[in-house]
Amino acid sequence: GGIAKLNSDWLHGEPMGMWLARSTDFPVIGRYFTEKWMVYAFAYGGICVDLFGLPLLLIKRTRWLGLVMLLTFHLLNNSLFGVLLFPLLMVALLPLFFALTWWEKLPLGKQQTQQMTTPHPRWRLTFALLAIYCTFQLIFPLRHFFIPGNVSWTEEGEKFSWHMKLRDKRAIITYIIVQPSTGDSWEELPEDYLTDRQMAFLPKNPDGILQFAHYLATLWDDVEVYADVRVSLNGREYSPLVDPTINLATEPRNWGRSEWLLPLTTPLSQRRRGLVG
Repeated sequence: GGIAKLNSDWLHGEPMGMWLARSTDFPVIGRYFTEKWMVYAFAYGGICVDLFGLPLLLIKRTRWLGLVMLLTFHLLNNSLFGVLLFPLLMVALLPLFFALTWWEKLPLGKQQTQQMTTPHPRWRLTFALLAIYCTFQLIFPLRHFFIPGNVSWTEEGEKFSWHMKLRDKRAIITYIIVQPSTGDSWEELPEDYLTDRQMAFLPKNPDGILQFAHYLATLWDDVEVYADVRVSLNGREYSPLVDPTINLATEPRNWGRSEWLLPLTTPLSQRRRGLVG
């Protein structure tokens, strides 16, 4: 998560500045949410928590500092940004980083501690499986570095990469259906087919855009499906995300670079950059 935040937009205070500006009614500190220094504190504080939270917990002398830092971080995520389950789960797991004396005082904890004094004969196998699992968890989230393009724009390699709450995207989407045999063409709006929850996801997500194009292609015989998609990333001007000349009905889903996606060329606006300089 800390590595993911080391990108130009986050270092320039976006989308954090946009999010904080919507919550100026937050108790006590909300009135400062439009101040440059407060945006800095949240943006760079998030980087510090992600990069240094675990090392602080692993070192006995700094464990309480790590505890306070992570408690503040997770409780703010829950109360300010509406992240529900994840912060509470992380808070519940924090005691695992402290000595087991508190656990051993419980009847069940004492019983289990006594039972586990002798190493299990298959500990080497368990260790090997855990090593493989941990290695995968370290490498898999970084796969987007090997896919060309801005991962926050294309979302290729974004899943399971610790990029949650890292971007703000707004999108406008229209599908154009063309029937070559008759020469007819017409527009289709996804909101006529999808729920509000699905619409909150689809226009901003290229994989969802492609899946829905494949679905539309099944509704009529011999049709081509094109998409006019314009997206605003972290307060930028709206820019085309999808090549409108490519028939999405024939494009496959894949794990790498999709040629039907256009690169992000619109810079963060000077007004946004001015937030931090």
